[in-house]
Amino acid sequence: ARYYAPAPLALIGDNIVPALLHRYVTDLMVDGGIKQPRLPANTLARYTNFYNHLPPLSVDQAADPEALISWARTSLAALSDTESQQWHFFQFLRSVAQQSLTDHLDLSLFERPTLPVRVDAFRLSTAQVHQLVTQLISVNKGHALQRLFAAVAALLGYYGALRRGEVLRLRVGDIRNIPDHPDRFELIITGTREGRTKNRQTRLVYPVLPEIAAKLLRVVIKIHAHSAPQQPLLGFCGESIASRAAHYLYPVTQGLKALFGNQARFHHLRHSGAELLTLQGLHLAYQRDEEHLADALNDRMMQDMLTPAACRARFDFWLDGRDWSQVNDTILLDVISGQLGHAHYATTRRHYLH
Repeated sequence: ARYYAPAPLALIGDNIVPALLHRYVTDLMVDGGIKQPRLPANTLARYTNFYNHLPPLSVDQAADPEALISWARTSLAALSDTESQQWHFFQFLRSVAQQSLTDHLDLSLFERPTLPVRVDAFRLSTAQVHQLVTQLISVNKGHALQRLFAAVAALLGYYGALRRGEVLRLRVGDIRNIPDHPDRFELIITGTREGRTKNRQTRLVYPVLPEIAAKLLRVVIKIHAHSAPQQPLLGFCGESIASRAAHYLYPVTQGLKALFGNQARFHHLRHSGAELLTLQGLHLAYQRDEEHLADALNDRMMQDMLTPAACRARFDFWLDGRDWSQVNDTILLDVISGQLGHAHYATTRRHYLH
């Protein structure tokens, strides 16, 4: 249901901050934010949690350009310890500058705050991922199929750079082996009755796995040879998504923490896969085999994934048999971001490559 706001509060009295904030929040409720037409309550609270730090603002101060600037600067300084609050307060000032009483507020006099970038730099090498898979397969606990599904979940998270929800919702009909290329696969990442993709869009992902890992994925596909296309790839017929998360993803998380420390989690497989994908793309673009980065890496399995043949195979969905010189190489970074489900390369750079 659409939100219908009450009449705005009058801009009168010794403190008009509540009235200004009321108009700001009303706009957010009615029009939403930059990316979403509707904002949940917790988002609204995060956007306005600077309120208790603001000093009063009288009508006389608001009408005086110098006094209003002074109030805004004092308020911004009071939020100096929290960058996100500074950024949200600046968005509030943009709303203030649209009000008739305060439309003389000149925001060009302020340095526009930026949201802090959340960096989680933990990475797994290819060898470490295969160490994890070996551990999941060889452990004595659990049914053999449970161990197989958990191992394949880890491989999809890394080589497909998939989110945990994307791995869980992957169905039998959403995966196929590329004909004549047993190590290459096509994945359809799309919304299902169990949930939607993060950006609400469908994308195709083309992971290329080492032979030893591809065998495990082909075994799972063969197990489901007679299953309905809508059945989950990792799971049994009728098994709930909560059960699948507990039996096939939770063991991966446990294994990660046991092998690599408490900071490791399933999502690090996606970040590490994004790093591998980017390295493969850049090696393909440089076309300088004599200065190949793989030679400097102390990881034989990573070296194998960065050979010219492996890099070409990973981007064959784009190259389509053509030489590198025959494609528009300026869109390489966008192609990489598209495989990760990012609309803009800036997201990949800021949150995945560091």
